[in-house]
Amino acid sequence: MLPGRWRDRPANRFVSGPERPRQAAAKLNELVRSPPDDEQTGGQVVRKIRVVGAVILRDGLVMCAQRGPDGSLPGLWEFPGGKIESGETPRSALEREIDEELDCTVRVGDEVETTTHVYPFGEVTLTTFYCDLVSGSPKLTEHADLAWLKPADLDTLEWAPADIPAVRRIMADLGA
Repeated sequence: MLPGRWRDRPANRFVSGPERPRQAAAKLNELVRSPPDDEQTGGQVVRKIRVVGAVILRDGLVMCAQRGPDGSLPGLWEFPGGKIESGETPRSALEREIDEELDCTVRVGDEVETTTHVYPFGEVTLTTFYCDLVSGSPKLTEHADLAWLKPADLDTLEWAPADIPAVRRIMADLGA
């Protein structure tokens, strides 16, 4: 038994009334279900996805990759890359992704652009970097097609929305 002054006090001062335990349990369940990069907005969870893209240059041309038919944004063009995993820097993630997706090695150079776009599946923050091929030739392992275009011709493709600001920046940077 607790001493007199503690006897009449609730065991947990943060929980009182019939609703508080249910609210606390609901909040705990929400926190357990939601990954740490998600954000609660207007009753909906918005998945935040950090990705990187490689603007691979060769002989004055820019490599573009067409997304396959089975994933999200099928058929749209993008700069190849992927998600940044826990503990990775954007540059190391890009080196890993290019090795996995294209079976070649790149040297990651200057940042081109960072942009955020909200898709139905989540909020994507894409950082693109200029890259040089160090070894190997890009092979199709995940993409439907690859194209090497002059910077002035980049706007002839149908790009994934998150990539469009980088396309504009590249065209401006490389004199298109």
